[in-house]
This record gives sequence, structure tokens and C-alpha cells, in this order.
Amino acid sequence: MFTGNATMGCDSSLSQDQVQAILERELETLGMVTFNGTGSNFEISGSRFSRFGFDVTGTGSVSARDGRVMLTADVTAKPNPLGWRIAVCLFPIGCLIFLGPSNAKNDVLRKVEAAFSETKAREVV
Repeated sequence: MFTGNATMGCDSSLSQDQVQAILERELETLGMVTFNGTGSNFEISGSRFSRFGFDVTGTGSVSARDGRVMLTADVTAKPNPLGWRIAVCLFPIGCLIFLGPSNAKNDVLRKVEAAFSETKAREVV
């Protein structure tokens, strides 16, 4: 329901594995970061921003080619079934339940952008 993305690119002499290690360290405040088998896509699971009434998930990718690194992340925050029930049963006041996922999405995006900036600062040639 509430989605956002962050993208950053820069020139780098680091390998993709090195960038992934830095990014994993920087994003650990959001939850457990796991890279898939090929290593280019990652998922942030067990988000510490999920709360009563809504869930937050994050995915992203790292690509390193010809001395250029691109980092992307997508964040989704949406009410879970309990959140929807509260919103419907307590309408119109129940609609305030939607403030939680909206704020959580913004908080997670700020932290992802900060992690990308820190990763960029460490990898710039």
C-alpha cells in the first residue's frame, strides 16, 4: 500500500562482494539482510519497523560493472489483516492505523538512503 524506493550509483574500485559486505553491515539496523545465490539481489527480513497492524518489507539489488556500482532498494509497508479490520470497524477514526505504515516506510527509506550514502563514502575511488 505504501511503497518507496532509493537508488544510488557511483564510481568504485571495490568488487561486488566488497560492496555487499559493506551494505550488509550498514543495513543490519533494519533487520537481517540476505543476498540470493547470485549475490546481486538482497532481502531485508524480520524488519524491526513492523508493528501491530502493519508489516514492512524490503528488497534491493547491487550491481557492479566497469568500475560503476548501482544500489537500489524497494520498501513496502502495508497494513496486515488486523490493521484492515481495525480501520474498517472503527471507521473513520480507524483510518489512523494507516499513519503507522506510512511513517514506517519513510523511516526505513531514510535509513536505506543513509546506508547507501555510507556505502558510497567507503567505495568512492
